Amino acid sequence: MERHSRKEDKEREYFRVDDTAMLEYLPILPEYVDEVVKNFNQSIMTIDAAPASIEEHFEFCISHVEHNNPNIARCLRILNNKINSLSREDRKESGTDYNISKHSRQEINISANGLAFYTSQVIPNHTILEIYLTLLPEHETLYMLGTVTRTERFFTPELCRYYTAVEFTHVHPCDQKKLMKHSLDTQKMLITQEREKKRH
Repeated sequence: MERHSRKEDKEREYFRVDDTAMLEYLPILPEYVDEVVKNFNQSIMTIDAAPASIEEHFEFCISHVEHNNPNIARCLRILNNKINSLSREDRKESGTDYNISKHSRQEINISANGLAFYTSQVIPNHTILEIYLTLLPEHETLYMLGTVTRTERFFTPELCRYYTAVEFTHVHPCDQKKLMKHSLDTQKMLITQEREKKRH
């Protein structure tokens, strides 16, 4: 049973879905890559040092609350997401000359192992990115590192865009599980919406 569960989890890592999210990405200059990776690993060690994983303990507790008081559970989840977002904001590097790209909402293709999105400027293959991905409607910001693996140019009458694929190289296991769950939930929602359209 455990082996079957692990196989399903592995398959879900590569499950991809088209989605809309808030995205910020920060190209890392080669001379800063080692420092950024070191800081990421240190932040992960700090999180993992918490007793029995704070997130897993929170989910265990909230599941009991959710059964009897779903509204209270929802409020607690929103509060927890806000705290996580503030925590990740503290990890951002300050005082650099990097160009950070910010988008209020952007169409992406997402899985637990990577994402793809459109950019107005080409990002060379093998570029290391710091990524801040805010899932919707949860409004939960995840922090990860990734490498650009593919860039394709698309022309339209109005502009030229680049479809950029990124493979995650550093992501916390808890965040990866959240990405898997979010992808599956999004797929279920899209299927439900499609069925509703066919009924009308």
